[in-house]
Order: sequence, then C-alpha cells, then structure tokens
Amino acid sequence: MPREGERCNLISLVFFLAMIIFCKPVFSGVDSKQNELNQVLKKIEKTSKENKLYRKKRAELVDKLAVIEKEFGKIARDLQEIQVERDKKQRQIKELSDKIIAKKSLIKKTVQQLQVQIRSAYAMGGMEKLKLFLNQQDPARLNRILVYYGYLNRERMGKLELAKQALQDLTFLVDEQKNVVGDLQQLSEQKLAEQAKLKNAKQKRTVLLTRLNKEHLSRQEKLVLLKRKESELRKLIRSLEKEDRYNDSFFTASDKPFALQKGNLIWPVQGELSQKFGSSRGAGKWDGVLIEAREGSDVRSIASGRVVYSDWLKGYGLLVIIDHGKGYMTLYAFNQSLYRKVDERVKQGDVVASVGKSGGRDRAGLYFAIRKKGKPLNPVRWCRKVRKGKVS
Repeated sequence: MPREGERCNLISLVFFLAMIIFCKPVFSGVDSKQNELNQVLKKIEKTSKENKLYRKKRAELVDKLAVIEKEFGKIARDLQEIQVERDKKQRQIKELSDKIIAKKSLIKKTVQQLQVQIRSAYAMGGMEKLKLFLNQQDPARLNRILVYYGYLNRERMGKLELAKQALQDLTFLVDEQKNVVGDLQQLSEQKLAEQAKLKNAKQKRTVLLTRLNKEHLSRQEKLVLLKRKESELRKLIRSLEKEDRYNDSFFTASDKPFALQKGNLIWPVQGELSQKFGSSRGAGKWDGVLIEAREGSDVRSIASGRVVYSDWLKGYGLLVIIDHGKGYMTLYAFNQSLYRKVDERVKQGDVVASVGKSGGRDRAGLYFAIRKKGKPLNPVRWCRKVRKGKVS
C-alpha cells in the first residue's frame, strides 16, 4: 500500500494530466484565433503595401499625363499658329495674283495705245522730222505738223517707259508670288508633321488614361483625391494672393472695376452649362461651372486683368488664372492649349486659351470659376443671363 507521501505525488500527477486533457481545447481555440489574427495582419500589411505601390504608380502616371498634356497643348498651339500663317500666305498669294492681273492688263492697254500711235505716225507718211521739214513749203503748216509730231513722239516714249516699268513690276510680282507659294508649301509640310505629332500625343494620352482608369477607386478614395486637388488649388490661390506685385495700380482708368460689372460680364466661351455651381461632383461639389464646348474653341478673359498662373495643375489640367484686382480672380481649366504667360496683361475678350480635355478628362469642356479672396462665387450671378442652359 502506498505511503502518504507517494499518495500525494500520485494525486498531483493525476490532477496535472487532467488539466492537460481538459484544457487542451481551450488552448487550441486561442491558438486558432491567434493564427487567424496573424493572417489578417499579414493581409492588412500586404494590402497596405499594394495600396502604397498603387498610389506611387498612379502618381507616376499622373506626372506622365502632365507631360503629355503639356506637349499636346504646345503642338495644338503650334498648329493654330501655322494655320494662321498659312491663311496669311494664301491672302498674300491672292493679292499678288490680283496685282499680276492688273499689271498684265496695264501692259496690254499700253501696247494697244502704242499701236494706235504707230498707225497715226504711219498715216503721216512715216516721215522723219528732217523729211517733214524739207517737204513742206508752207511754214505755218510745217510748224503745226512738227508740234503734233513732237507730241506723238513724247506720248509714245511715255507709253514705252510705262510698259517697261510695268514689265519690271510684273517680273517682281511673279518672283514674289513664287516665294510666297514656296513658303506656303513649307508651312503645309510643317502642318502635316505637327498633325502626326498631335496624333501620336493623342494616342499616348488615350493609353495613359486607360491605365489610370483600370484601377477602381472607391467613393471614399475619390472624395479624398477630390479634396486633395481642391486643397492644392486653394493653396495655389492663397500663394498668388500674397504676391504684392499684383496691386490695383496695374489697372488703367478705362478698366471698369470687376465688382461693378456683376451680372453683365461676358462668358469665357460659348457652350452648354453642363455642371452648375454647387452641383454634385463625384463625392464633392462643383465650386465653379463646367461649360461643354467644341475642342479647340477660344477661351476669352471675362474682364481686364493680369495673368498670374499659366501651367498644368493636377486635377485641373492646363489652367489659367487671371487677377482682376480687389481680390477677384477667375480660373479657366481643362484647356487644350495656353496662349498667355504669367505677368501678361489681358483685356476683356482677349483669347487666353483653347477648350480641351486636359486633367484626364474624356470630354471637351471648360471649368470656369470666380473667386473673391479665395472664396468661390457663383459665375451665373456674375455673367450674362443663361438662356436655355447655354451661355455665350
């Protein structure tokens, strides 16, 4: 029979074994939950890394988009300048053609007049002055004939000189026309080259936008991006307002103060008002208006002022900001090309840009906004009346 000490040891051993047996499921459950938690943490870490990589990748694509859209804008602007120059050369060719026709007509008329004079001289017998003098016995009649002969001779020499000068002018005009035609041909070739570049830039932009749109953004992510873009724009406007060089002394006496033009300001472009001030914009709201217009249409300054920003900005594409004094600014975004540089003075109606799709948009339109000391104002209350949803 076991002794008392051995009995106690045996009881302790049995109790320990029982604890192991009965508590194993509990420990097993804790381990399972711990493993599950570890898996979740690993997934979170992996997703976080993927999101970080995605954001980096997207930022790189947006930077590339900025480069492409700037290049696209420059090519489009160059094309417009080439077209303006081509139109000018074509007008020159037309003017030169008209002058050539006029010179040919003058030469023809002069030749005909010379022919008449030659026939008149022949009718007088084709005599030389000495013969006329020797063959005439009546002094009075001789004097009349000599005067008439001198008149015909001077007239004939004048016509000959006129014809000679007209021929020289004609030769010069023909040569000048050839030069202008050569310039026009060169401009046409240049235009074709720029059109090929434009097509290539469009294709690059399309491919890039496809890559950017492949990744799905949640509503919350879109809101964050929109807020970030808006914040960048507000920061830009605040920095521009601090520039003390844009003061009221810049404006002339003929410039009517911006505030006094409320309700009668022109719209920057003709088109349909597709998004109103304060309407829903994804997860946010429009702090300006969106005007749908034909791509390449002229964008005009709604009032006199000075250009304070002319560059690409994330979310807004090619953007122009004009300072109108007293804290008023106007913004023109999503442009195809920018025609004005910082510090340039503009008058009401001056072309500052052209309508486009920059900023990653798929439809042509103009984002137009008015600010007073950074605060958004409703353009509909400041510009001329909207008729049937259209502005002009």
